[in-house]
Amino acid sequence: MNQQFIQGVIFDWNHIDKNSYINEIEAFCGIEKIDFSNAITFFVGENGSGKSTLLEAVAVAHGFNPEGGTKNYSFSTHDTHSELCDAIRIVKGYRKEKWTVSV
Repeated sequence: MNQQFIQGVIFDWNHIDKNSYINEIEAFCGIEKIDFSNAITFFVGENGSGKSTLLEAVAVAHGFNPEGGTKNYSFSTHDTHSELCDAIRIVKGYRKEKWTVSV
């Protein structure tokens, strides 16, 4: 079993059509990389700010079905996910335990 974790996302905006609504989402402007340095990550923002679009793109780029289910059970009624998944690359790796010593 692969125990690698998603450590970040790298964006390649050349894979997004110039007329795509993705280019209108302010939260994505100028973003080249997002690092996930903690075990838990929260996406917070106003309605329409791109939270669900980003999470869905990460899931699709990681191999999950945008309509839900598991990696082994895939179905599709109609592709409704954004093209953002085509513009991101998932960065995976192993997490090291952080040890602290209190004296």
